[in-house]
Amino acid sequence: MRDLTQSMMRFAWSMSLFGVKQIANLASPHDPARPRHRATEAFERVSDMVEEELGESYRRVYDEGWQAQKTSLDAFFNLTASEGFDPARMMQSAARMSRGVSEAFTSRR
Repeated sequence: MRDLTQSMMRFAWSMSLFGVKQIANLASPHDPARPRHRATEAFERVSDMVEEELGESYRRVYDEGWQAQKTSLDAFFNLTASEGFDPARMMQSAARMSRGVSEAFTSRR
């Protein structure tokens, strides 16, 4: 029990410091020699490690949740882009997202 508690506390502390470091990375100028921002690379590495740790049993739920997040982000950026607001496209995206999330959770039962 002690090891589990220590691991949980270590995780919480490391995630806190990781967040602080990424704020500092975002405040630093982008290195033109790098294809992506330092913070983007760090978030991708951590996400990849967590995804791997989840394993196959949670793969579909993870994929559906990530697809829902991407759909939401795309909708947000489409709203703020010069393309303007398209209610039909927004409704289609929302329906797709709802279907995917619903399927992911019902398939886990």
